Amino acid sequence: MLLKELTQIINEQKQTIRKEIVKKIIDGELDIYDILSHKEKEVKKDEVDYLQRLYDQKTEGGRYHADDDFEEIIDSVVDDLMADYKNGGFD
Repeated sequence: MLLKELTQIINEQKQTIRKEIVKKIIDGELDIYDILSHKEKEVKKDEVDYLQRLYDQKTEGGRYHADDDFEEIIDSVVDDLMADYKNGGFD
């Protein structure tokens, strides 16, 4: 029971941190390119990994090429983050 409760608390904290990071990206306080390039030190590794997964998902299926279309991919990821933020949900 204690492990389940601790896991829930940790997951809630991650959601809070994720929401704060996403808000800073949307507000222009953080640059997603800098985060993905590991230039931004404020963002923790699991948050970078989350954003990298979103970026990588955009290249699946061939619509975007990871190197050639990075600006379009980043714009699309930010659009998705904004929609998730407005709806209150993150995975």
